[in-house]
Order: sequence, then C-alpha cells, then structure tokens
Amino acid sequence: MRKDKERQGRTQISQGLNFVKEFLDRLPKMPSHYCRKDTHKLYLEPMFQSYADIYREYSSVCEAESKTKMSRTVFVGELKASNISIFVPRKDQCDLCCEFSQGNADETEYNQHRERKEYAQTEKAKDKEAYGHDGRTKVLCVDVRRVLLASCLKASALYYKTKLQVHNYTVFDMTSKDVVCFVWNEVHVEGGLNASEFASCLVSYLEGSVDSFDKAIIYSDGCTYQNRNRVLATALRFFCVRYGKTVEQKILERGHTQMEDDSVHATIVRRLKNMDIFAPLDYVNLIKVSRMSPRPYDVRYLTFDFFRDFEKIEEGAIKSIKPSKEANVTNICAFT
Repeated sequence: MRKDKERQGRTQISQGLNFVKEFLDRLPKMPSHYCRKDTHKLYLEPMFQSYADIYREYSSVCEAESKTKMSRTVFVGELKASNISIFVPRKDQCDLCCEFSQGNADETEYNQHRERKEYAQTEKAKDKEAYGHDGRTKVLCVDVRRVLLASCLKASALYYKTKLQVHNYTVFDMTSKDVVCFVWNEVHVEGGLNASEFASCLVSYLEGSVDSFDKAIIYSDGCTYQNRNRVLATALRFFCVRYGKTVEQKILERGHTQMEDDSVHATIVRRLKNMDIFAPLDYVNLIKVSRMSPRPYDVRYLTFDFFRDFEKIEEGAIKSIKPSKEANVTNICAFT
C-alpha cells in the first residue's frame, strides 16, 4: 500500500512537471530585441510583470483544466531552466560595468571602456554645440524601439493568441527636436528584420530633407544588424554619391548608448499605459498624439513596397567594414 502511494505521488509530480512545460510552451515568446546576438533567452510578452503574475495565470489554468499544480518554487525553477524570462534586458545595462562593480572584470579593460564611453558622449555634446545653429548640418540620433505587439489587450484569455510584431524606427533631430517615426509590421517584410529595412528608413529620411542640409552626423548604438554593417554603409554611400552630401555615422560605446530619442520611447510608453491596441494602425494614431510640444511626432506607416534591398547594390557597394582581418573585430566607432 505504501509503495502504491509513493508510486502515485511520483506519477503526480511527473505529470505536474510535464504540465508546467506544456503551459510554458503555450505562451507566446520573442527574442530579446537589444541582445539577440548575445543571448539565447526568450522573453514573455509584456502582459506579465512579475513571477507572481505568471504563477497566478498558471494556477488558474491548472484549476480550469484539473491539473496537478506545482509549487511556485518548482514553477519558477522550470521557467529559468527553460531559459525563459519575464524581464526584457535594458539596452543601457552595461555588462562590463556590472562585472567590474562585482570585482570580476580587468581594471585596465574597464578603464579603457570608460574612456571610450566618455569620449563618445563628449563627441556628441560637441557636435550638438558646434552645429546646433549651423543651419546646414543635421545632428541626428536613430534607434529602433523595442518590439510592439498587436493586438495588445488587457484580457488574459487573449494572451495565447498569435500577435503581429510592430516596429518603430525613430529619427530624432537634436537641433530642431523634430521626430520621425517609421512604423511597420512583420507582414510587410520577408524573413524577419534585416539591415536593408533600417537602411531604407534612414535613407528615406535623408532624401526627404535633402535640400535642408549639406552634412549629416548620425549617432546610434552599435547593434550590428541595425547600424554597424556593410549594408547600411553601402546605403549611406549611395545617398552621398547621388546627392553630393556628406554623412558621418558615429557609434556610442556599448552599454552607454543613452540618446535623446530615448525620450520618444518613454513618452510613447506612458501614453500606451492602460490602453488597448487592436491593430497596428492603433499604434500609429497613439504615437501621433503622444507629444504635442514643440510639434507632434511625424509618423509614417510603411508597407512592403517602401523597403529597398541595398544588399543587391553592386556598383560602389562596400564589401566589408571590418578594420582588420582578425575574427570578431567589430569595435568600429565611426564611418564617414
């Protein structure tokens, strides 16, 4: 009798663990936007804000489906073992600085890192000051915000439904404070995000204001598939040759990429709080009214025919941006 009870108990635990895995498999996930090159973690959509939130949902599903419910400790342990997180990593969280603060990083490497960080931020401040009233030089910062989801509703039953990923590429003019947001959803691109999509947005912005400047200085983070790649370099070269302009691209130090356009994202997030999104166009309307002063954001909703494939350019194409033949050399901080 005792052995039967022990066997039954082991069976229940096994079934309970299997259902935890099944429950986690049901949840829609997405890769980290900022750190996809550095981590294989998957992140739950932003409906859940804490372990308590997701465990509460798990408990209600167990009750509804008459499943054995495991303890919160076991549940969270399985969540971590599955490499799933509810916390989206911040792009400005510096791994090296965190390691140094804990005594796990080389001091020489850390000091060089700090020097690069301070140099990059000082360079940006100098450009803003030097060209702020120049009239013929644009100082811009560009970034693509974290992935938005459509629909995005507060009803928990809709969490399990497939959603469209919506992207917002932002161009911020540091002098005029004008902002252009290029918004599109995954339906209008093939094979996922790639460098040509971001290059298309930036070149379109430059072409739209080509008569108002002779030189553009563009600041960005060092995300490889967005900003530090030969496709974008080729696209900017294509623009410069075609229109007789000068473009400088400057890349901030990893982990310290705070830029003026961060305020755009923060404003949109505040506006989005407690609002329901039913379709991608709802984001367009929301972003338009997120700022009133000095001017509303200029929002451009893109479809598939907007994007250009700069990878197919052959004449004048840049074959490589690496300053060295050594593997893994990507510490490029500027292009002209």
